[in-house]
Amino acid sequence: STLLWLVYASTEVVYTGVNVLVAQAVGAGRRGSNFLLSGLILSILISLPMTLWGEEFLRFFLVSFSTPRKVVDTALEYLHPIFILLPFAFMTNVINAGFNGLGKTRVIFLATLFVSVFNVVLSLFLIYGFLGFPALGVEGAGWAVAVAESFAIFFYFPFLLKEKQINPLRDVEIRLENLLKLIKVGF
Repeated sequence: STLLWLVYASTEVVYTGVNVLVAQAVGAGRRGSNFLLSGLILSILISLPMTLWGEEFLRFFLVSFSTPRKVVDTALEYLHPIFILLPFAFMTNVINAGFNGLGKTRVIFLATLFVSVFNVVLSLFLIYGFLGFPALGVEGAGWAVAVAESFAIFFYFPFLLKEKQINPLRDVEIRLENLLKLIKVGF
């Protein structure tokens, strides 16, 4: 759990930058969609190395602290699916930041409720093997978290398309200046 939050904390720079810059842009009567788009790009760039090498880093980290092998294996069994779908979780976090900066916390609440319920239901199926699903145990718990967080993007999508101020598909403009500003504010 601690290691997972260490991974998720790496995207907080992007979350904070998007949240603040979208709020400033909207408050000034401008669109914040370019900051949301920049945040989505950065979240992918940050998550890809973790997707590719995160498990090896965590294995090294755990072994360095003399963690028993069974604990290391169990932790990695849980984290493997999460690392595979990590870019989606990071993008969901950025979209969440955009809605927060816009002040649309009801959408965030509904998305969080959706993810929580979906995670619990999927956990029952994947951990214990209900309704013909394979009983995956710890790995099933990881898949439930990863899939539920990834599906939040699909939940957010219709709301995102309706919001002119943060819709990343409107007025698409990727500017290095926005990426750098986002990183600066996030840090």
